[in-house]
Amino acid sequence: ATGGNRGSGAAPSASAMGGSGGARGNSGTDSATVLDASASGDAAVDASPSCDPNASPATEPCLLTDEYAVFVKQGALGTGTRANPVGTITSALAIAARRGVRRVIICNGTYAERVSIGNSQGAIGLHGGFTCDADITDGGITWDYDAAKRATVAPPIDTPLEINTELDNKVIISDIDFLPSRAVPAGAMNTGALISRSLDVTLVRVTMSAGAGGNGVSRTPGDPGADGAYASAAVAAL
Repeated sequence: ATGGNRGSGAAPSASAMGGSGGARGNSGTDSATVLDASASGDAAVDASPSCDPNASPATEPCLLTDEYAVFVKQGALGTGTRANPVGTITSALAIAARRGVRRVIICNGTYAERVSIGNSQGAIGLHGGFTCDADITDGGITWDYDAAKRATVAPPIDTPLEINTELDNKVIISDIDFLPSRAVPAGAMNTGALISRSLDVTLVRVTMSAGAGGNGVSRTPGDPGADGAYASAAVAAL
């Protein structure tokens, strides 16, 4: 700590009074032991890192909780929690919108459904690439990211993914393969995704495949054309 300024006094004499002392110095701080403390020398605060809500759940395991995400396992009959996942991505999106959650964690598997993200959904991330094995220690489910694996969306009919956020919301999709429909109506196209009126869509390790379109629609045959004229003059010339 720094002390006050030295006092000054009058010239020495038998009757002279000594000068007044300087102002009291402020107490100092020890930067080696106090982290992010205030200037007055308050006690140190806990510097342990917190969960980063803007990171990917593939790299930030703390996001794999019910506080941050809804969980999906193909065919499950739960409510969307980590221990009791819901069975479809469509249901998970509805739960996320209702709870105000921004992430859907998808266990690897094949989902025979069409995924549609509209403006009412709000900002959302769909994250595949996770295994979801039963945890024999507590009866729950262990969710682990595997960069070599993907979830698959393959509806029996219709486009597997449609996004139309009306220009407003951020959408992130990672580690999911979108496969074309196996049955396509006559005259219909067969695309891997339709993304329109959406300015902030991020795709990470995503495959989108288009398939063969539907056959052309049959129409009523037209009337036969008139017979052509005989080339009799040309034949005579030969």
